[in-house]
Amino acid sequence: MYELSAEVRVQVDAFTGSAFKGNPAVVCLLEEDKDDQWLQVLATEFNLSETCYLTWLTDSGSAPRFGLIFLSPSF
Repeated sequence: MYELSAEVRVQVDAFTGSAFKGNPAVVCLLEEDKDDQWLQVLATEFNLSETCYLTWLTDSGSAPRFGLIFLSPSF
């Protein structure tokens, strides 16, 4: 069984410059790396066209940097 938790989950309008346009997407800030199967299970659970996963790359005095993965639900 998977623990389906992420630190931050926010729904945004992706691929648009206007509110309430584009595709709905979930953005998850992960505390640690997760395997591809876990990421896909969570994307399927959200059931939106896009799920975005961010992971911290650096945590120094410089500007924050993130790794980014986009997934769509699979059926």
